[in-house]
Amino acid sequence: MKKILFLAITFLLVTNSFSQSEDSVMIKKLSDEILTNGKAYDNLHYLTKQISGRLTGSPQMVKAEKWGVEVMKESGADKAWLQECMVPHWVRGGKDKAEVLYNGAIKGARNLLLLISSLMFLLWAILKEQKIKPLLQKLFW
Repeated sequence: MKKILFLAITFLLVTNSFSQSEDSVMIKKLSDEILTNGKAYDNLHYLTKQISGRLTGSPQMVKAEKWGVEVMKESGADKAWLQECMVPHWVRGGKDKAEVLYNGAIKGARNLLLLISSLMFLLWAILKEQKIKPLLQKLFW
């Protein structure tokens, strides 16, 4: 019984190590092919430098999609197509306004208080240095 178990374990270990070395050889071949003849870095360079940023809904996104389909077709893909998809996008311009409520009060009021306290500190520092008269003359006269 021990001999059969020993032979079975030995057989499994030998076949497993053989398949791993076979896999390693295949992975090495794929890696060498990609590094010597691959176009991935060229494609990445074109996508990032020629097409540039691809924000959702931007013209660059549309250009990148069309370019990607063409590259897939040129590379020999069996099927390559664009699928319609509605995406939200942001358009620069216009007026945006946001208010954040903080404990029932508008957060902007807190910012205003911080600004007022900063101005009061600045005024105190100026008064301390006795430079208030020339400053007031420049501002109001």
